[in-house]
Amino acid sequence: MRLVLACFALTISLSAQQPASTNPDTKVYKVGNGVSAPVPLVRPQPAYDSADLARNVHGDVVLSVTVDPQGLPHDIHVLRPLDPAVDKKVMEALAKWKFQPGMKDGKPVTVQASVVIEFNVAGKGAPAAPGPLKR
Repeated sequence: MRLVLACFALTISLSAQQPASTNPDTKVYKVGNGVSAPVPLVRPQPAYDSADLARNVHGDVVLSVTVDPQGLPHDIHVLRPLDPAVDKKVMEALAKWKFQPGMKDGKPVTVQASVVIEFNVAGKGAPAAPGPLKR
């Protein structure tokens, strides 16, 4: 039996504008001071399987992600884990997300953000509507 996550929310990091990388070829910005947050357009949800259900896994996973100017996620890392198996599923799902890239001076830029995915199981395998996006 395969269940889909009932709820998830996105929280974008709101720190002062500064490059988040020391790579001279690609500046990675943080949200704020003229840099807009990436906006998720396609958000496949990680699957919640029967093993997760049996372990009664629920709560939040906090991840760091870098979104490039094409809106593709890179450098995904778990900042606050929930469960090793669930964390892996969350990272795999986030890697498939598509974003409207963050913008600076009207141009798409690479932006580092934080994503919070909240796990709550929907009854009888029916997916619930995603939670509101938060910034």
